[in-house]
Amino acid sequence: MFDDLSLPEDYRATLRDNGIGDGDMHVIRRGKDRWYSPHEYHDVCSKSRLMICFSESESQGIAWAEAWSMDVPTLIWRNERKVIDGKETHVSTAPYLTPQTGRFFNGTADLSRLLGEIGAGEVSFAPRRWVLEYMSDEVCAGKLLELAGIPLR
Repeated sequence: MFDDLSLPEDYRATLRDNGIGDGDMHVIRRGKDRWYSPHEYHDVCSKSRLMICFSESESQGIAWAEAWSMDVPTLIWRNERKVIDGKETHVSTAPYLTPQTGRFFNGTADLSRLLGEIGAGEVSFAPRRWVLEYMSDEVCAGKLLELAGIPLR
C-alpha cells in the first residue's frame, strides 16, 4: 500500500530483482481521491501471498490486521516519525506487528534482504493463526471480562 501516486521506482526495482514481476504486483493507492471498498480490498488480499506496506499514518493497523486475517503477512516500511502540529511525534505504522504476522523494513536493501530470507524459507509467517489466537471476538471479550474482574464461566 502506498499513499503517494505511484510505487517509487527504487522499490519496484528491488521487487523485480527478487523475482517479483510487474504482473505480480498490485498497488493499492489510498488517499483523498480513492478508497477501496471492503470487497475490493478482500479481493486483492485473496490473490496475495505477501503485502508490502508503505504508510505514514496506519496508526491502528486495521488494514494490516485485515490482511493477516486472510493469512497474508505484511512487510511494513518503518516510519516512526511524523510531524503533527509542528511537533515531531514518534508513531508506529504497525502497532500489532509480530514475527508471526510480518516484519518491518528500512529501505530497499533491508526489503531485499527480507525477501531473500522469505524466498529461501528462512522466515515463515502464520498471520491468520495469530489473529485467531489474539484478535478474535472471543479472545478479546475474554480479555475484557478479565480486566473488568468478571470471572469466565
